[in-house]
Amino acid sequence: MIIWYRKLESLRSTAAFAEVTQFELKQIEEGLLDAIHQIRITCNELRPPFLLKMGLVESLKSLFSYTRMFSNYEIEFSAEQMGYALTEEQILGFYRIVQELLNNATKHSRADKVTMALTTEDGQIHFSYLDDGIGMDVSALEGSFQSMGIAGIEKRVLSLEGDVELKSAPGQGFHVRISLPITIKVKGERYGNLIG
Repeated sequence: MIIWYRKLESLRSTAAFAEVTQFELKQIEEGLLDAIHQIRITCNELRPPFLLKMGLVESLKSLFSYTRMFSNYEIEFSAEQMGYALTEEQILGFYRIVQELLNNATKHSRADKVTMALTTEDGQIHFSYLDDGIGMDVSALEGSFQSMGIAGIEKRVLSLEGDVELKSAPGQGFHVRISLPITIKVKGERYGNLIG
């Protein structure tokens, strides 16, 4: 797509076209740029190239910087200094969970502020998410996480042998707490990059 964009750009700048044709060619160029941008976003969301290299904390900070450009809410994030190793599956799982929570915040919460924290305690890594948005009626979920992509978050956490807790009520924001077991290094076994 980039090659076709450059060919079109070159043609438009070197050849003489009627004003109407120039306008239409410019619109096609802009459409190609938009498509290229969306493809890049999609590729990064499928498997962010920096995720395993940078570690979870730095990757999340990068995600938050990107999200701030397109959202109307403030993001506050804190993370303890941690030297525990997470598997590749855990790192990617956490990243996907946070992506989904931010997606929910953007589409549904109407929040002004989103606060997230990453801590460790008792052999587990804990992630908390809290927004000050409109909240939701948890009882309407009938004991399951079936709204706003929450079912996918719960399944992902459970597949990582973790626990997820949801608290919300109309007008009281949305709070999620996730706990995952920390990988313990065993001699001769290969593990994922460090969390930070």
